[in-house]
Amino acid sequence: MATASAPHRFFLPAGLQDFCVLIGMITLLSFQMNNFADDPGVGWHLKTGERVATLSQIPTVDPFLHSATARPWFSDQWFSDLLIYKFFSSGGWPLVYAMLAAVYLFTFFGVLYRGVSRITGSYLASSAAVFVAFKAAELHFILRPVLLGFFFFACVYITLYSAVKELGEGRPNGVGRYYFHVVLPLLFVVWTNVHPSFILGLLLMAILIVSLILDRVLLGEKLCLALVRRLLVIFVACFAATCLNPYGIDLHRSIFELSQSSYFMSLHMEWMSPDFKLPEGEFFLIIAGTIFTSLFLGGTSKLRWHCFEFLLVAVFGYLALRSVRVLPFFGIAAAVPLVYAIVNFKNCVFFARLRASGRLPQMLSNIELRERRSGRGLFILTCILLALLFDALLRGQVLLFSGEFGPTQARFPYGNVAYLNTQSEGRHIVVAATPDWGGFITYAGRANIQPIIDDRNSLLGEAFYKEFYDKMRVGPQLIPYLRSLGATHLLISKGSAIVPWLKDNGLMTAQHEDSVSVLYQVPR
Repeated sequence: MATASAPHRFFLPAGLQDFCVLIGMITLLSFQMNNFADDPGVGWHLKTGERVATLSQIPTVDPFLHSATARPWFSDQWFSDLLIYKFFSSGGWPLVYAMLAAVYLFTFFGVLYRGVSRITGSYLASSAAVFVAFKAAELHFILRPVLLGFFFFACVYITLYSAVKELGEGRPNGVGRYYFHVVLPLLFVVWTNVHPSFILGLLLMAILIVSLILDRVLLGEKLCLALVRRLLVIFVACFAATCLNPYGIDLHRSIFELSQSSYFMSLHMEWMSPDFKLPEGEFFLIIAGTIFTSLFLGGTSKLRWHCFEFLLVAVFGYLALRSVRVLPFFGIAAAVPLVYAIVNFKNCVFFARLRASGRLPQMLSNIELRERRSGRGLFILTCILLALLFDALLRGQVLLFSGEFGPTQARFPYGNVAYLNTQSEGRHIVVAATPDWGGFITYAGRANIQPIIDDRNSLLGEAFYKEFYDKMRVGPQLIPYLRSLGATHLLISKGSAIVPWLKDNGLMTAQHEDSVSVLYQVPR
């Protein structure tokens, strides 16, 4: 008898989560990875990592843009820039792509799913909720340190929810464990130097503390003052940990200054509200619609929500409605409440009628039991992560990806920057170009070729951006403005109205052209 059952220990049945991991991997690598490195900041992120690695110092002033005076700069993602550069120097673009894809897959199917399914005890609903969060965050699957921010947010989220679960089980002292007191602040130390999204981690902790108090006030639940005091101490420790960065508390100030700028918040699509006609808005509606439908049909009497769940959905839902950039974090934060909402559908009247027959509940129970006995995606996830790593190191390729590596030729001025490199011997070249190309010029150009502007909004400030966009257009102010900036060259898109205007008026003659841009030398 023992011999007959032994194979099941090694050959587990496939479950829903196994298919979710497989489908998630296919869609991510085959479709979403196209134009992965087309973000305007890729170039200066990579060069920042190179400077940290070669000079062994973290920048405090901007080394990339041309300026008459040094500009103070908060390099708030320097550690992730260093990691990305290390991947790049070890295996080129394929290893960068593979490692960041692996981090993304592991964040959702390794950290988030394993934690959510353990906390809720519902594997079917956890697979659905995490897959929705995975797809919602996929909208921001681009070569940026924010992908590492998703990982840290998921880790802190699961850690806090584990504390909530222990409290519900009558184990309030569980949060006194070594992990919660020591490792959580250490996570914040690293996270602070990886990406500014650590602010959202502190928000998670604040929501938990407030929710415990509200549970006592609104729901009449017993409040463990010792637990609240312990959480407050840990919150203070984590906040103090976020000050362990090269800029101290000034880093927090710079983050909030940028978020308070209505000009910059309306300048980029990622800071604007989601468009409900696009996938970004559709995923928000899927999460919110499922929750509200569950509350309407299933009621709240048996819903396993407390104030923590309500505040998570309300606060992060509000932030996601204000800025699509928060949508991935909303998907993660809503994972456990969404699972409880999905499970709550069984309390609706329609399900109660079906329950009388016993067929649907028995079928779901059988599927849930099979899911518990399956590998729940762990084996497939491990194989995918190993395949990504070995494929990048051994073949210089990325599994299932057949597109172009690095910033794409169709969007960036490769030909003109290469031409400038040939002309730059013994010269200091200053290029006026769109902020979207500033980081690329930093990456592809020689050290003596500097752009005027890039996409680092907080570095340059509102006044500089407003003047730049006001003067960089057709009109008599263009050439005097370029001279005032110290620009030696103008690099402009072929589709710009400036190109035919310069030609018709004979103001500047094109020096070189490539497939996307035209290069001019600014007359002195």
